[in-house]
Amino acid sequence: MCTIITVSRDAYNVEVESQIWQDARVNSDGWSLLLIDASGVATVMKTMSLDHVYAVLDYGMWARMFLHARMATQGGPVLENCHGWSQDGVFYMHNGILQNPEAWNYEVDSQLIGQWLDEGGVPNAVDELAREPYANVFLVDSLMHNYTVARSSIGSLYTDDNGNYSSNEVGDICLPVPEGFVQFHSLRNEQRRLGEVV
Repeated sequence: MCTIITVSRDAYNVEVESQIWQDARVNSDGWSLLLIDASGVATVMKTMSLDHVYAVLDYGMWARMFLHARMATQGGPVLENCHGWSQDGVFYMHNGILQNPEAWNYEVDSQLIGQWLDEGGVPNAVDELAREPYANVFLVDSLMHNYTVARSSIGSLYTDDNGNYSSNEVGDICLPVPEGFVQFHSLRNEQRRLGEVV
């Protein structure tokens, strides 16, 4: 299954780097990366090369990253099918498989989340995702400087209770997130704090 992870710059360590490598070995159909810098500017990268991901993570200036490692269940392993789409200013990535039949109208099932965002923003997307048994999702609104994490009833998601999440247990990100969990996070304090150090 695909994997997702989000960590702040100060939580990015050798354990997280190693987990990304492990995820990549079984989810090698492309990577997407969203980086938010200390001033709130978002940069999106989709790539078929894990080396590019590591280069950006190791040398880029970022305050928080959102990463998706893909295993193609719908649509082939090509760059344009990598997760990480944007709808109405909200960037989203998804771990799991959407069961809604409308998902088959898209090249990749996760693109249905964009339709839900278009129909009613993040609240509507979260309501629709609540009906999905296997859909852990990050919804990132870089213009409003926040992100929402939604966890479904099947699959796994872990946190450290500091805004960092991973579909795999890694280092301090080891607290199981309960089924049906939805959490809103502000990026402003994180950006301010890291902006002072950068």
